[in-house]
Amino acid sequence: NRRHMRLVMKLQKDMAKSGAMLQHISYCMSRVARTESHFHTTAIHGMDLVHFLAGSPHRKGQLMTADLSRHGAGVRNFILNASFDKGITAHMDFCPVSGDLRESLMIVADDITYDVDLPVWRWDGYTGRIIKRKKGELVYDEYGVGDIDDGGFVKSNGFYYQVKQFLKDVGEGVMPRDNIATALSSMKMADIVANNNYLAWNEDEPG
Repeated sequence: NRRHMRLVMKLQKDMAKSGAMLQHISYCMSRVARTESHFHTTAIHGMDLVHFLAGSPHRKGQLMTADLSRHGAGVRNFILNASFDKGITAHMDFCPVSGDLRESLMIVADDITYDVDLPVWRWDGYTGRIIKRKKGELVYDEYGVGDIDDGGFVKSNGFYYQVKQFLKDVGEGVMPRDNIATALSSMKMADIVANNNYLAWNEDEPG
């Protein structure tokens, strides 16, 4: 659903308009008291958002973990470093036992940096925030569009637009934009986490 968040759609449009070449994506997901050993099934949403913004499947990467078994069997932080087509890199942190429920991005595109706070699971009307800087100067500091009376949580978290796009594609007789092919990369990464494959994986980049 994060692909369809209003804030993410705004971010994509701004990145495309700027013409700057994407270099790096830093992503962090934190949760409160998520002590189940299968947290990777939640983390896959972040992996999917990163490869969606990068515009290609994950090509190379490495998994690192930090044991948190004091909170329960199988509980751990995990970190993924990945690379994509066109030399784009990413760093992803997943912290299931923390002091806050948050998801954030820092995106570097040539001389532009975006700091993004996603409105994940916010029922209070908060629509997220984007701060854009260029060459060290603030360009804008804006909150997401919409409010609690305009679809609220369902729209700000992308569920409304995800279903709307799917129905539109089906109605037009075209392959839905969100399909198995676009999800395979993230599913593979989540499987790597689930199976503790600490070694770097490597897929040949397209010629």
